[in-house]
Amino acid sequence: MVNQESKDRIDKYIKENPECEQRQVVPIVLKEERKEIPVYRLPIELLYYNIRNGRFAAEYKSLLKKHGGELKAENPNDAKKIKDLLLSLDLSETKVTYDDIKARNQWVPGIITEDGYVIDGNRRMAIITKLFEDTADGKFKYLLVGKPDEQIYPDDLWKLEASIQLGKDQIVKYGPINELLKLHEGISAGISTKEIAKTLYGIDD
Repeated sequence: MVNQESKDRIDKYIKENPECEQRQVVPIVLKEERKEIPVYRLPIELLYYNIRNGRFAAEYKSLLKKHGGELKAENPNDAKKIKDLLLSLDLSETKVTYDDIKARNQWVPGIITEDGYVIDGNRRMAIITKLFEDTADGKFKYLLVGKPDEQIYPDDLWKLEASIQLGKDQIVKYGPINELLKLHEGISAGISTKEIAKTLYGIDD
């Protein structure tokens, strides 16, 4: 279900700030079709973390146990807990990314849904938010993101997330527990093993 209020805020911001659209696109595969979606420079305050079913699903489940219930990314206090979790994972990689973005700004766009939930780039958003907290530099109040102009339904969202985060080039970084959780999520959503194999590895036989 689309968060219409959030979508309207983002659409309004883009309309009132046309310069936020970058001369850049991100290639994705959506509904079995390769597309190039435009990249925007959007205020982080318009975006939401989305790690419930993604690369950090296992860590998110542990966070829920620690805090005794579901976290709402739209709630600033819960968003901070998610941000702190993301920053605490793989500290060496976090530091490398922190230093890189600090030195030359963000250059790899994330990807969001049309209503602002981050599909790819949750850790980058956490790091950039931390950079703003540390430096008070206004350029770190924004995230570069590719945004499709259509609603992404659950099965297509799984395929998109999985192809980005669990494809053969990223599988080592994903981790075995999160890999299994992601595969289980796809199967539970009714996606066939053939579709899963095609999404992840391009196998179509």
